[in-house]
Formats: sequence, C-alpha cells, structure tokens
Amino acid sequence: MGLKSYVGQATGGFGMVKQVGMLVPTIKRIIKGYDKESIRSALTDDEAMRQIASEVYDKLPISMKSKFDREWLINEMVKNKNKLMSSKRNQKKVKRG
Repeated sequence: MGLKSYVGQATGGFGMVKQVGMLVPTIKRIIKGYDKESIRSALTDDEAMRQIASEVYDKLPISMKSKFDREWLINEMVKNKNKLMSSKRNQKKVKRG
C-alpha cells in the first residue's frame, strides 16, 4: 500500500478534514446553551465533562454522528478539558466563578 493510499484511508481524506473543521464550531454552539455552573463543573470534574460530552454528541447533526464515534468525542473533550485546565489563568477563572 502506498503512502498516499494509507494517509487517505487513515484520515478519511479531505472530507474527514472538512468534517472535523465543522465539528468545532458546532460543539461551541451547543455548549453556549449550557449555564456557567454546568460548564464550571465540567471543567473541574472528568465525570461531569463526560456527561456534557455525551449530551453534546446527542445534539450533533446526524451527518456528524455518522462520521465520529461517541467515545472518541467524549475522550477528546475530556483531553481538551485537561489542556484547558493546565493553564493557571483558566484555573483562576473557574475558581473565581
């Protein structure tokens, strides 16, 4: 198998890149519907983040659900939460309320 063929299969090609590019704004739009306390709780607790990530997945358009696995999305959101909370500035924002 050639390199181009492998990369195309591994990434799903250009269509997959486009779907990922559309995923982030869609998730942001969905998360804006949550109150600050829910977001604060999710940023401090992995289980709360998993719950919100599961709800976000349920609200995604069917075209995105068919491209992305539920567990993948949940794990990515938890991993990104950890990246966000590694910054002291963000930790202060969450504690300040």
